[in-house]
Amino acid sequence: MAIGSADEMRVWIRYSLDLGYIEKNQWEYLKTEYQTIAKMLTNLHKSHQ
Repeated sequence: MAIGSADEMRVWIRYSLDLGYIEKNQWEYLKTEYQTIAKMLTNLHKSHQ
């Protein structure tokens, strides 16, 4: 469920960029943070299988 929520967040930050709510540098920062969190969630999931 958490991985799905993280993926949804990725979509929302992209929408925010496309709609002009955030600047490209903000989007790049948030995208990088998302990727870090997504990797942590994926590794956590793999470790509990």
